[in-house]
Amino acid sequence: MTDGTFVKELAHHLERGVVELKLHGIDRLALRQADGSYHVAEGIENPEPMAAALEVTTLGALVAFLREGIEDIDYDNAFLHVVDPTTVRLLSPASADPFARRQKHAAACAQVPDIAFGRYGSAEELLISLMSCFDAAGDRDALIAALSNRRSEKVKQEQDDGMSQVVTVRAGVSLVSERKVNSLRVLAPRRTFVEVAQPESTFILRLKDGTDTTPMQAALFEADGGAWRHVAMANVKTFLETAIAGLDEDRRVPVIW
Repeated sequence: MTDGTFVKELAHHLERGVVELKLHGIDRLALRQADGSYHVAEGIENPEPMAAALEVTTLGALVAFLREGIEDIDYDNAFLHVVDPTTVRLLSPASADPFARRQKHAAACAQVPDIAFGRYGSAEELLISLMSCFDAAGDRDALIAALSNRRSEKVKQEQDDGMSQVVTVRAGVSLVSERKVNSLRVLAPRRTFVEVAQPESTFILRLKDGTDTTPMQAALFEADGGAWRHVAMANVKTFLETAIAGLDEDRRVPVIW
């Protein structure tokens, strides 16, 4: 019977076809079965080690890796896999040995800003995020202007129909005016590689009252159900296919997603 430590280490390595573990001080192998489960094998020698994938941060660097032929790769069988909007891997087919491992030659991992969607913060923090982490597209500039004029204002939450909120502008203790702030905004956050267009998607803007000691609170909530991910991955695939078409014929590899 395996202990809890073994189970945790096994779960950590599920991505591989064979897992090398030390169980009760003994080197052991766990092999992936046809049903997806793992079996702890005995009497099987460890497979030959594989080199770790070269990691880069841009699609251009990944294309350069292919163009320059930095490693001895069987390009006829290699392919690029767009894993998600921020990850692309250059892979070879699973090996023919009993371990059926797949060589990862290189991986591009986009460096994207950490944008706090779904969490309230000060309007000032949201303004900084909009100016530094979003492309100048959609409603970005209009939202920056709206928040710049209202960052010290109070919000009357009771006048809220879900599509807009009534913002009360105050000067001292005098009521100056009331304006509606549109809740639905189309924005293009930087969520994928810099070489491709950042997908625009819909967000819900929500505002909350501040206090005498805290400013007005604001938050953006994603409202497209994750559809932007498909757009971003399609953009990455198109960029790679276009770039690869310009390489020598023996360096052109297919792109899947």
